[in-house]
Amino acid sequence: MKLNTKRIYATIDWLWRLSVKVGKDCCEVCGGKDVLECHHIVTRRNLWLRWETKNGLVVCRKCHERPDLVLNWLEDNQPKRYAWLMAKKNELHPGQRIDLNEIRLNLELRI
Repeated sequence: MKLNTKRIYATIDWLWRLSVKVGKDCCEVCGGKDVLECHHIVTRRNLWLRWETKNGLVVCRKCHERPDLVLNWLEDNQPKRYAWLMAKKNELHPGQRIDLNEIRLNLELRI
């Protein structure tokens, strides 16, 4: 990955975190308020979902260290969102390119 691409990814990651946190002041899983972080439900390696806000939850550090707990919580409490993410995770995108500029602009509109 080129240095410029790393900088672009870092900027978009930052915007993603801000947009996932909008209006949330506690852990979505346990309700805790200590050290809130953003958690990717589907790993960040999946670039098609990396910056999708539906792929993020605000969680406390304790819950963030237990991705199995977070995934189970999502499946039980937001089954439609869980099903959508699992379906998208397994989609193939042959020949499609990710438009980082479009993703950045869409995230900026959310915050």
